[in-house]
Amino acid sequence: AVLGVVTLDGSLRVVERLPLFVDLEQDQLDEIVGEQASSSLSRKEMLSLIVGLSLFVAFADGAMDEAEEAQIVRVLVDIEDPPLEQRAQLTADLRRLASTFRYQKAILDRLCATARTSMPRDAQHTLMTILFSVATADGVLHANEEKILRYVIGQLGLPVEIVQSRIDEFFSLDS
Repeated sequence: AVLGVVTLDGSLRVVERLPLFVDLEQDQLDEIVGEQASSSLSRKEMLSLIVGLSLFVAFADGAMDEAEEAQIVRVLVDIEDPPLEQRAQLTADLRRLASTFRYQKAILDRLCATARTSMPRDAQHTLMTILFSVATADGVLHANEEKILRYVIGQLGLPVEIVQSRIDEFFSLDS
C-alpha cells in the first residue's frame, strides 16, 4: 500500500506496492488533504507526498520509532480505509520503505516544491497537521523534528507561526 517517492535522481516517482490506493475515493482523500479541485497531483502522488514527508519527520531524530510508524499507518488507514486483513500489510510495506530511507536534502526540497506548487493552501495546512502528528506521536518533539517542520513550512510559504502555535499547544497539553 505504501508508494515509493524516492528515485536516484531525486525526482518524485510513484511506485505502487499494493493496489490499495487504486480504489481510493476522492472524498476520502479530501477528508485528509482538503479540496483537490486545484491540485495537479493524482491520488497516488498525493499519498506518496504524505508518506515521503512523514518519513523525513519521523527520521529527523535519527530513527522512526513505533509510535511514529503507527501514526503514519493511522493516517493512511484514515485515508484509504483498507479491510482489516490488509492493514498489517500496510505496516509491513511502510517498514520496507522506511528500511531504505536515507535523508537527502534534494529529495526533501523536491517534495516540498511539489507540495507548494501542486496542493491548495487548505491541503498544505492539513499536510502540516499530519506531519506535526507524526513528529509528536511519541510524546516528544525532538529539536530536529521541529527543524524539519519549520523547514517544510518555510518551503510551502506558510506562516511560521503555525509551527510555534502547534508547539505551544503540544506543550500546554503536558502541563
